[in-house]
Parts: sequence; structure tokens; C-alpha cells
Amino acid sequence: MEEAAGRDLGWFFELYLRQEALPELRARVSRGKMRLRWKTPRRLPFPMPVPVQIGEDVHRLEMRRGRGAISIPEGLEPVIDPQHRVLKVEEIFAKSSDH
Repeated sequence: MEEAAGRDLGWFFELYLRQEALPELRARVSRGKMRLRWKTPRRLPFPMPVPVQIGEDVHRLEMRRGRGAISIPEGLEPVIDPQHRVLKVEEIFAKSSDH
């Protein structure tokens, strides 16, 4: 499987097969930007990319070191993992009133 992916997937197997808890995806929207971060048991590394839909477009947000950010144009609402393909605890949204 790692050969097909072209990269080390040890982090994937460690979290999904050897841990009791699922990763939790946290999201915060502030000043036109959405920031995501993975919360994992024992702070295990988890660079799982996350699809984010903005308008009609779906973007693959890379989560290097378990964090990522994407700009959100005014008037559009982001949808995290619109096709529900990532096994996770539901994302927690926090909207800041910052302008």
C-alpha cells in the first residue's frame, strides 16, 4: 500500500489500527481564513489531507504537521469533507468575530 501511495503511511496505520480513539478535526474561521488541525491520542503525528469545499470547488488541504489553512472568500461557507470520506470525530467549528 505504501508503495502505491509513494510515501510512508505508518502514521495512518498507527492511528486507525492501534489507537482506540479516532482523530478529531478542529476548525476555526477568522478574518477570511479557515484553520484546521488534527487532535490525536498522545499527540501522534497525523498529516491526513482534508477535502474542503468552497463554493463549487473542492480543494485538497494538505495537513503538514497536522495543521492546514485555506482562504475563504467573503460570502462563502466552507464545507469540510463534503463527501464524508475521512474517518474522524466530527469537526468542531469556532467562528471568531474578528474582522
